[in-house]
Amino acid sequence: RDPVLWFSVMLLVSRVLSMIMGIGLLFALWSLRPYHEEKYGQFLGILLLALSGPFAYCVREANLDIPYNFWWTMALFFAWRTFFVSESMLSLIWSGVFSALAIGTKDQVAGMVAGLGLSFFVIDSRFGVTGWQQRIKNAIFFRATVIVVYVFVAIAPQPFRWLHHLNIWTLNSPRVADYVEFQPTLKGQTVLLFKTISHLSI
Repeated sequence: RDPVLWFSVMLLVSRVLSMIMGIGLLFALWSLRPYHEEKYGQFLGILLLALSGPFAYCVREANLDIPYNFWWTMALFFAWRTFFVSESMLSLIWSGVFSALAIGTKDQVAGMVAGLGLSFFVIDSRFGVTGWQQRIKNAIFFRATVIVVYVFVAIAPQPFRWLHHLNIWTLNSPRVADYVEFQPTLKGQTVLLFKTISHLSI
């Protein structure tokens, strides 16, 4: 077998999939309509994103930022449906599924998914009657879905490789130690907090 030929085929397939996901991402953003009277501003924002250099580059080069943002946008879309369209358990499940796929694509999404999970505690559905018990139930169900799907798609296929990947990105790993600018101590995190605030104020 010609490795150059197969590499070229995989490169072409990855770019086609990236293009499909990029288009899907834009459609998913268009489907998020909390305020129907803002269609013009929403369309303009999506158009600016579609024509932006970084977005076009990532789509063309099949950068991981496109698929993870596609999965994450789909997760937000179904979470939005749960909050503002209909409190459907199916929408909640799909939000968890897409969240797990986003984490499996890029680890950093875990922080955003954790935040989305917390939102089920504090945001009340516009439709139906939802008390604290229902909110807690939704949050637990969402997290359980994320965990089950993530284990199925990211850990189960290659558990030892996943453990190796996890060890690489722990704070004790030599590979990470070179990038740690702020130590995981009270003093180090306080410095990080003030530096973050100073950058936000500029």
